[in-house]
Parts: sequence; C-alpha cells; structure tokens
Amino acid sequence: MIEFAKPFTPMGLKYSAVDLNGPVDEQTNEDLKTIISEAGASVAVETKEDGYRCIAHVNKDEVTLFTRSGSRYDERCFPDIVKTLTEMNLRKTILDMELRGIGNRYEGFKIVQERANGLIGRTVKGKTLDKRIALAQEKQLRLVAFDVVMISGKPIDELPLLHRTDLLDDIVAKGGKNITRAEQYIVNTPEQIIAFYKKTDSNEGEGIVIKQPGLSYLPGDDTHWIKVKRFESLDLTIVGIYQNEQTESRQALVATYVPTEEKYQTIGTVNLARKNPATGNTFAQDVHRKLRKNMRSVPPKNVDYGNCAPDSYVTPEKSIVLEIGAMEIQQSKNDYACGHNGKTAYSLRIGHVRSIREDKAPWQSTSTSKVAKLYLAKKLS
Repeated sequence: MIEFAKPFTPMGLKYSAVDLNGPVDEQTNEDLKTIISEAGASVAVETKEDGYRCIAHVNKDEVTLFTRSGSRYDERCFPDIVKTLTEMNLRKTILDMELRGIGNRYEGFKIVQERANGLIGRTVKGKTLDKRIALAQEKQLRLVAFDVVMISGKPIDELPLLHRTDLLDDIVAKGGKNITRAEQYIVNTPEQIIAFYKKTDSNEGEGIVIKQPGLSYLPGDDTHWIKVKRFESLDLTIVGIYQNEQTESRQALVATYVPTEEKYQTIGTVNLARKNPATGNTFAQDVHRKLRKNMRSVPPKNVDYGNCAPDSYVTPEKSIVLEIGAMEIQQSKNDYACGHNGKTAYSLRIGHVRSIREDKAPWQSTSTSKVAKLYLAKKLS
C-alpha cells in the first residue's frame, strides 16, 4: 500500500539480454516481437536516464526524498531539487523520478554521484552541510519524472500507465526548466523500438525502458518494466578454446591486457554460435579457421588463467581480438583472473561476439584497469 511521506518499494526493472548497439540480427528481432506480443499490440518506450532513482513526496513547501531502497536523502543538501518541487505548489503528490546532473551522460552522472555521495540514509551536520549546500549552487541537478502514483493524497497506482502519464504531463507543466518528463512513445514494431533506442543512444542516454501501456503501477514488481541498456563494448583477446565434438571451436575464453606487466587476464567465455555478418559464417567457423594452427596444450606464461582450463590454449601474440558486447561487468568469486584481489575477480555478464577486430593487435585489447573503471562507474549508478 502506498502512503504519503512513507517509503515504499517502487517498481523495478527487468534487464533484457537484447543488445541493440551491435548488428540487429534475426534473433534480436524475434526477442523484440516477443516483448511486444506479451504486452498486447503495442508497447510504451521511454528514455532511461543515467542517474539516481528518487521518489519525491511533495506537499506544498514540504519535500521528502527517498531512494529506490527506501533510504532517505538529506533534503537540506538538495536545495535546488527542493526549490523546483516546492514551486510547483503540489499537494500530497508522489513522483517517481531520476536525479540527473546537467551535462552529457558521463558528466551528468559524475555530478549526481558527487552530490549524493555519503548523503543517503544519514543526516549531515556542520561544515559538511555547508559544503554540500555550496556544491548545490555550483553543480545543479535536474529531475526527469517518469511516473506519478499519488495526487492530492489519492493513490493512483491502479490506473493504467498512459492515464498516469497524462496526469504526469499536467504536473510537470507546472515546473520550471529543471524538471522534465521522460521521453515516451507508443510503438508496435521491433523497427520502431530499435529506432528509438538509436536516438536515445546518440543522445548518450543509458538505454530505454519498455512498458505495457495498460499496466498499473506495481510496487516491488521487477518483471514488467524491461530495461534495454547500453551494452559495454570490450575488445578482448582469445586465449583459449572450448571445443565441440567436431573439433570446431564452440566457446572462446577471452582476456584483458595489463600493459605494465605485459600479460593477459581471463575475464569470461563467449559463445561463438552467432553468425558473423562480415562473412556469413558462424563466428565458430571463422575463429577455428584463423586459430586452428595456433592452438596448444600448454598454457602460455604471459596469461593468467585463474582456474580456467580450456580444451586448447592460444598464445596471445598469435591470437585474434573479438569485439564483445557485455550486459555488464561483475565482480565476484569466480574462476577468472581479471583484477583478482585474492577473493574476487571481474567477469562478463551475458557477453556475446559482435565482430572480429581485424584492425587490432592483442596488446591493444581492453585493459584490466579500464574494466575496473567501467565496473565502478556502473556500481555507483
């Protein structure tokens, strides 16, 4: 039950494995058709801002801000946000929004991170409070609203999405330049979803969210709002092959590079069953043709394999570089060696091959330090 000035668990996101950054193949089209079919005849697609989730409870000049997990922001450190909301003269209204820094994707997120760091779930005092208030003047935030679940003290979460969107438009219209509504379109084909994603991607958004137009707002649900996000693009060297019964490569063990030590570190395996759009063959066929004479039974000394033991090893200097799309980079206990700190290492979540990088040498692979930066940036988002 949604109550004013009390935290609740907002609707969450279901992450889709659909990658719209690379070539759009038949499987991608089928996946999008399935999403549309499950929603009915059409879906609502919205931009996903790269910022911090913020649930704002507003009653005239009183503002309470909660995080996605229900922790409280210290509103005194966000005078710009409070000012934007109080000037709208709302009565017992709850908005679901994203806090976003002013600037491009990375600059904007860095500002949010700096503004919110150390403020969630605690009260700031003394000089720290003064510094945070001063920072608000220097690095302002804006609000991107995408839903409203209460108006004038009346919960409206049971209304369909498009009805809530209409009401949200009326609310946002009362605000100034620092609050906007998330861009939203109703589409009914995979091609339209792809076109909207490309537009969002060119504007440096984090991705898109696909929603059912007639769906109510379901607190705590994380199965109906589907997030198609920007996949991380990594250039990784093949250092091992897992073979099938016909001896053609089936999966590739890939690695990052550590320039200061001139060595490679395993980070994950990728399936090679996809078709290579450049040749018409499967990646398995092309990789096998290029590497079959360079496979060996002994691991090369300049590769840290962790606990991985592929069927065949490949010397990096005689290997090839793959462009990999990965949903995200994880850090956990696993068998890989990338950035291993004695307990955990980096790995790929849902990685797949986009292309063979004929223009790159193995030593030009994505570095382990770059992977660490990508992981940290996403962890803080």
